[in-house]
Amino acid sequence: MIKLFYFSFLTLTCISVLANDYADYGKFTQAEFDLKEYTNDPEAAAIVLFDIGKTDFVKGASGLDIRFKRHIRIKILKESGIDQANIAIQYYADGFGKTESIEKIQASSNIANDQEVTKVELEKDLVFDEKVNEYWRVKRFSIPGVKVGSIIEYQYEHISPFMFNLPDWEFQSDIPVLKSRYEVKMVPFYEYVVLKQRTDSLTYDSYIDKSFERHYAGISFKEMVHVYEMKDIPAFYDDEYITSRNDYIKKIDFQLAQINSPSGGKTQVMSTWEKMIDDMKKNDKFGRYIKSAQKSAASSIPSLKLEG
Repeated sequence: MIKLFYFSFLTLTCISVLANDYADYGKFTQAEFDLKEYTNDPEAAAIVLFDIGKTDFVKGASGLDIRFKRHIRIKILKESGIDQANIAIQYYADGFGKTESIEKIQASSNIANDQEVTKVELEKDLVFDEKVNEYWRVKRFSIPGVKVGSIIEYQYEHISPFMFNLPDWEFQSDIPVLKSRYEVKMVPFYEYVVLKQRTDSLTYDSYIDKSFERHYAGISFKEMVHVYEMKDIPAFYDDEYITSRNDYIKKIDFQLAQINSPSGGKTQVMSTWEKMIDDMKKNDKFGRYIKSAQKSAASSIPSLKLEG
């Protein structure tokens, strides 16, 4: 019993020291370099020390754009964890000259040797674009100089002119995560439905940011800030019997529900099932064919003669 308590105490201490605060890019602690094994999962090949995302709305070329910032730090514990240095960031293009972009990429590997830190930075010419299909692209790069004991980290900005594509957030990964935090600053012009999956241990906060007033299209407003955070998240191990990883992983999804024009008009994007059915029945290209099919089906049913 003493040994079990001792290891549990070490685990809690590890989490407290490593994930108490989010560090700035390039600033590490000795505890991060000293970490050799994650006691909650000794088989883990790597561990996410922290993963932080921030989304807000910024002025774009033709209105507001969505800006998503991400900063992630990973400790490599075993040889098989080195592939965590291969990064792929997906982004969307609509095929009509409008596209998302991945900007301000920074990445490095860092390892401590004799109380000195050796850092290898990602060179810009090692970042590549890959076309998946007409609508999707992937930004790919591999962080150089990674070995067992390395701490890798990267950060980037994802800019989107598409209001329907507010970035979702996955708390869980294929390796353990000590701390995951997502902050979304909402504006009154776009309303979203939040879909939470397996987030029982989620720390959630919502408040008006009273310290900063914004102006857009002649309207003054204060952002509604939503904060989602989880700690000590186990690795997600795929199973051949599950339908899809996406159906089971701990995550939050956002769906655009309504657009509020600065001039006062509203456009409903997401509706109820009842209203959707009613709208489809009234649609000339759908409803009249359904009614016609119902009439044809009714006329083809033979009448029954009841004999008393």
